[in-house]
Amino acid sequence: MARAILWLLALVLTANASADYAVNYANADPSRWRCRLCEFDKAEARSGEVVVGSMDSAYGEARFGRDTGIDRAGQYLALDADWQANSESGTVWRFAGSDLGLASRIATLGASRAKRYGVEVRLAQLPRRVAKDGRFPFRPVADTLALPMDWQRGSGSAETTPLETERRSGALRAWIATTPRTQLHIGYAQERKTGVAETYRDAFYQAAALPQPIDQRTQEVLLGWRFSGARALFDASYERRTFANGEAALVWQNPYYGLATRRSATAPDNATDLLRLVAKFQLGARTTLRATLAGGKTSQDAAFLPYTTNPRLDAPLPADGLNGHRRSRYGRIVLLTSLHPKLRLTVSHTTDDRADSRVAAAFTPVLGDLLPTATQTVHGFFFERRQTDVRLRYRTPRRLRWTAGLVRREAARSSLEIGHNQERGVYLEASRQFGNWQLSAKRSRARRAAADFFANTANNPLTRRYYHAPRVETVWQGSLRYRRDALAAGLQAHSRRHGYPDSALGLQRTAARGWNADFAYALRHASVTASYGVDGRRSTTTGSAAFAAADWRYDTRDTVATAAARLDFQVRRWRIDVTLDAASSDGLGAYATMFDAALSQFPDLVSRHRSLDIRVRHRLRGGLAVLGGVYLERYRARDWAIDGIAPESIRNVLATGRSSPVYANRLLYVSLEKSI
Repeated sequence: MARAILWLLALVLTANASADYAVNYANADPSRWRCRLCEFDKAEARSGEVVVGSMDSAYGEARFGRDTGIDRAGQYLALDADWQANSESGTVWRFAGSDLGLASRIATLGASRAKRYGVEVRLAQLPRRVAKDGRFPFRPVADTLALPMDWQRGSGSAETTPLETERRSGALRAWIATTPRTQLHIGYAQERKTGVAETYRDAFYQAAALPQPIDQRTQEVLLGWRFSGARALFDASYERRTFANGEAALVWQNPYYGLATRRSATAPDNATDLLRLVAKFQLGARTTLRATLAGGKTSQDAAFLPYTTNPRLDAPLPADGLNGHRRSRYGRIVLLTSLHPKLRLTVSHTTDDRADSRVAAAFTPVLGDLLPTATQTVHGFFFERRQTDVRLRYRTPRRLRWTAGLVRREAARSSLEIGHNQERGVYLEASRQFGNWQLSAKRSRARRAAADFFANTANNPLTRRYYHAPRVETVWQGSLRYRRDALAAGLQAHSRRHGYPDSALGLQRTAARGWNADFAYALRHASVTASYGVDGRRSTTTGSAAFAAADWRYDTRDTVATAAARLDFQVRRWRIDVTLDAASSDGLGAYATMFDAALSQFPDLVSRHRSLDIRVRHRLRGGLAVLGGVYLERYRARDWAIDGIAPESIRNVLATGRSSPVYANRLLYVSLEKSI
């Protein structure tokens, strides 16, 4: 009764309030109202922004602009755009462009309609700047590399064309829903790579650095079909890929004796056809089956080049071209099942095969364009790989999770000293939650056994190649994390060791170790993150000077230490956002050889990178904002294989005389951002 009286009193008060303060709906403007869950409310919705500005680079260096194109001092255009519009019919239009004023530009234009169709066009450009300094012992003349008429030891040669390449690509992707559960996909992509790269060629143990012209084109056509059902999913596709090389051969003139022309083939034209099927099945409430099947064929029949450019040794070839075909097959099946609410089993099997199909042919190589060698018969090559993985996961009520697994791998190859080997391994992983702390660790061990050794090559029979020699692998990794409110921190470490117990010569052991620590803390209007990590790799290789027992050892050690920090904060009173990013990376490579108890060490390889990026964004009224900042970068490298080596300073090697990059650059940028 009392509750009914209260409801009646509330109704009377509400009625009186409505009478005294009537709502004037004429003053309401619903044009900006949005309902993310309502399809009808998306009509004519437009949003986006455009950023236009200028960047100024204080220093020109190839490595600084390696992937951006900012490799010279001066001004660059800063232009980014992002726009989206929803039409009344439900079509969504989208344009996104980044770095449109640089050589690393990307632009995407697309249109889609939910459950109906979608189409997208993408254009991209990616530069790769290598070096601007250096001098080749040749200079370009027509399409060959000719020795300068006045060239003599110590005089050097003309400056080289900058070593740089550029990729320009375009892609078209589209899909259309043929039925409520099926879709048809089509696509076309093309990429062209042009420029000049650096390469070395040799003749009779005499080598020379050469500029390698690059003109390559890759095309891809895609046709696919997809079905999505309640308990099954299928995705089938056909791809046609072609590769065309506009520079079929590299031709140069030997600077060591006379002007004998030399030539070597480059990557040949080829084509690949690939069929792929991806399927997923829901078998009951607790079991899922996934499968991937793929099969392809690659064909290559580019015309053979003559054995030599020396007309006195001209000989007929056994065929005009390779007429080669490579067939490949790939399959993977994964079964996931829940044996118990807290116990899950995963079984997977992968197979990967490749076989060359071509007629065996006998060739007579010519060494250095001067000496014919013994005839060699060339056969096709095949390999087979198999891997089976069984994994069991168990979760206890006390936030403890266990994962145990077995792995079995097999590999078989033709024309190698060891044709078949097997590897078996086990691993165990555990994680535990302690309040705000989480601890996890993983340990695994595997042993690979090789079959009998086949002395079917000219290699030292004591040598066991690392990729198919008996091997013992030991891996462990662990992490400790803490998270509470706005604070998060973590520590991770890992180690991987490989030992080759039966290898008298060759690679003996490798070890890769590393650790990383990170920290993050967030306030109301500011946040800070930081990380520091070290990764290293060591290896030991033994060899023989007399084709007998090991009498020398080669040790390598590579280490990279990386630190990064970021600070974000807001000055709300002035509507200013500030971001500071700092990064540091130090690399070290140490190499030493021990022979007859004498230690010989190469100078260390050193790289040091420092950068600081300060960005400020000031929000104005009317959807405007001013962006500004400065990017500072220092880089220094030291490479004994490059630094201080003039074009003719090494016996029997003509180098370019390049030096390792050392620079300090400042990039200023100011832009205006407008919401549209």
